[in-house]
Amino acid sequence: MRTRTLVNITMALALLVVTTSAQAEDADLKRTVTDLTGQTDDKERMDTLGSSKVEVSQLRTWLGDATNAIQEEAEKKCRQIFERIRSQLKLVDEQTAHAKLDDEARKLEQQIAEIKATSTALSNKVQDKKAKLRALKMKD
Repeated sequence: MRTRTLVNITMALALLVVTTSAQAEDADLKRTVTDLTGQTDDKERMDTLGSSKVEVSQLRTWLGDATNAIQEEAEKKCRQIFERIRSQLKLVDEQTAHAKLDDEARKLEQQIAEIKATSTALSNKVQDKKAKLRALKMKD
């Protein structure tokens, strides 16, 4: 009888540990989804030029898939989705940085074109003034 009681207590404790462990993993997965959702929101705000709209939309879909995997208790699937999301977040960072650099380059090229036009116009004025000066000198 005493052995049976010890076995029952041991089994109950083992079940409690497994249940607690599963609940902790579930909470960890939910925290990760919350964290990745926050990162996605940040990336979307940082993408002021809209260069990563499609990628951010895909992130939101995968976050939904991760939430569903948590509900289905598919931890391995959920962690695979997390890796996909993290890679996509890096891609969004790179695309956003590239779009900003492209925009900056376009603005600089526009400024250069304006400066060249101004320089050409000034050069033409100088040439006209020189021609007028030569003409005046020849009259003398």
